[in-house]
Amino acid sequence: MALVVKTPGVYTEEISLFPPSVAQVETAVPAFIGYTQMAEKRGESLRDKPELIRSLADFQELFGGAPDVTVDQVNLDANNSITSASLTATFLLYDSMRLFFANGGSKCYIVSTGDYNDTINKDRLSAGLAAVAREDEPTLLVMPDAVQLKDDKFYTLQQEALKQSGDLKDRFAILDLLQENSVSMDLRDSIADFRNKVGMQNLKYGAAYGPWLKTNLSKTVKVRQLTDHLFKLGNPVSLSNLTEDDDTQQAISRLTRASADTDRLFDDATAGLKKFLADNTADAESVDAGYQAKYNDFRNALATFNADTTANPIGPVQDAYQALFDYIYNLVNAILDEVAKADTDFSQRVAADPGDPDAPFDPDGTTFLTDYAQTLIKNSLFYQMQTLNNYTRGAGLFIATGEDADADGNVDEHEDYFAAHSAGMTAAAWTQGGDNAFAKGDLPAFELTSIYPEGAAGPAVDEEANKKRGKNMESGARLVSKVFKSVDEAVAGVKAETRALENSYHETLVDGFPLLRNLISRVANAVTELPPSAAIAGAYAAVDANRGVHKAPANVSLSSVKGVSEVVTHAEQADYNVDTVAGKSVNIIRPFIGKGILVWGARTLDGNSNEWRYINVRRFFNMVEESVKKASSRFVFEPNDKNTWVKVRGMIENFLLIQWRNGALAGAVPDDAFFVNVGLGQTMTAQDINEGKLIVEIGMAAVRPAEFIILRFSHKMQVS
Repeated sequence: MALVVKTPGVYTEEISLFPPSVAQVETAVPAFIGYTQMAEKRGESLRDKPELIRSLADFQELFGGAPDVTVDQVNLDANNSITSASLTATFLLYDSMRLFFANGGSKCYIVSTGDYNDTINKDRLSAGLAAVAREDEPTLLVMPDAVQLKDDKFYTLQQEALKQSGDLKDRFAILDLLQENSVSMDLRDSIADFRNKVGMQNLKYGAAYGPWLKTNLSKTVKVRQLTDHLFKLGNPVSLSNLTEDDDTQQAISRLTRASADTDRLFDDATAGLKKFLADNTADAESVDAGYQAKYNDFRNALATFNADTTANPIGPVQDAYQALFDYIYNLVNAILDEVAKADTDFSQRVAADPGDPDAPFDPDGTTFLTDYAQTLIKNSLFYQMQTLNNYTRGAGLFIATGEDADADGNVDEHEDYFAAHSAGMTAAAWTQGGDNAFAKGDLPAFELTSIYPEGAAGPAVDEEANKKRGKNMESGARLVSKVFKSVDEAVAGVKAETRALENSYHETLVDGFPLLRNLISRVANAVTELPPSAAIAGAYAAVDANRGVHKAPANVSLSSVKGVSEVVTHAEQADYNVDTVAGKSVNIIRPFIGKGILVWGARTLDGNSNEWRYINVRRFFNMVEESVKKASSRFVFEPNDKNTWVKVRGMIENFLLIQWRNGALAGAVPDDAFFVNVGLGQTMTAQDINEGKLIVEIGMAAVRPAEFIILRFSHKMQVS
């Protein structure tokens, strides 16, 4: 602001001479995309929402713990000692996070695309990847669960990650190779398949690593996972055959029955949901998506009506609300119809406290699992549905014959909807029919008390009445959201309680059966194989923190890794490191005697490019470009003259000078390491200035790794 001098006196004015500074952006902030046990923060869903965490404890708090592993086979010798054990896991994100933090990772983003009850789906992973694109901070893309996809979908997803990196120019994709469970497909085949299908676009923004890593991360193993997978001297053997103790035999029997009941109730809680999904969400990939689509339809219809309540009819709003209510009604109906089954379906009855593992088994006792499910159903869902019906009646959807008739005696078209549903609501709805049904007295009656008094509406086209209906439907829609959430809570509650009952029997058996305790311990620490991307992301973070992003993330050892799925020799790596056809280098992880498991490669997928061959060069340019871009935003709309040019050049030169001093730029003096040009006649013409362009040219001599050290020896003649 220009100084105004009118009154005699002394004035002060501060003059800015120094250019602003460039703040270096973070370089190792991965975004992990995959499936988690849960995804919730303070009651709000984190599904498809990137969430920042800084430790494994943060991950466990927001996204839960490890998935169940599949025990393929446990082999015992004549003394019941384990000779070998093989395990596989479907969901890999949790263990990948453990590798990430073990290898130096800290700050990262998590995008949960589903839970352990879902099937790994390419579209869900793509949605998670798209969500990351809206976040500015992530600089690395990691998708360990993607390796479970079919190959075509797997490579399409990798192409999407490379495209996002190329479009945004501020991130880098760490890619895994597919590993088939086949003796006929080795690492060479996997690399050839990868090179053929990953495409040719944006290769400088990604790097691939292989082979997979053998880890011995501890796992939680339950007795149910060992059942049917124990082999003694090559022959199948049951757990009960490993002991002759009567108390232990009884404990095994009780746990077996509890596990069977847990599975039955789990199946009941999800069977209706799966059937509903098949019948009602043909155009949606999940119940959530189907519900959200109908909720959005209602919100749009209501917004259209509210824009002009005089000209716009209420009918489309009622239709959309009816579809929304119908959706939630059928969903609740499908789930509760399966859960509310007779207690004769369950074998595990206890006469006393079901939480007491010492309670005796009593075939004539109460069935705890069904009692709990029945109580939960009543308390969690019925009364919310009753209140929802009241809102719905007030919305004019449920009406009796003759109500809201117009001057010609015509009745609202939604009359049949009430007739079709009211009987089910007032007569013990949501139970199994026949002898297995709950008594009607056990269920709350649905009194359809109208919030909107009968007879007060007048003609169906009454504007004020329609406004009231619209408000009732808006309130009802909010309650639909609560009911929809309660469905998940109800199913989760049943599962949690039944699982707790099974766990109590499990702990009792393990405590009194030392052989089983040792068996579980050995299996829990058996070797499993994981894709390397998460461990590599941790190595990137460690190298960036200790040396800087300009240092190649190679010749570094990996922690919590016992070996690799396939050992690659020095000669074999040659074809993997240099691709003479398309330059798609694959960085190999190799074991070295006395050194451990080392990352032995530092190339991008653009391995034949002299500019973008090395990972550290690409990531260093990403960092400089993003840092300078953010710092330069303050000059937007500043006068495009020499004063501004000097400040811009000084700001960038100061930043690059720091990078040179840190060893990121090669050159004996700064002028050899970088240049910054800006000005009329240098980088801009008068026409550029007229068009509002301020053009800055920046050149950097980024350091490159010594990938091949060649020592030349020769004989020297004796001279003395």
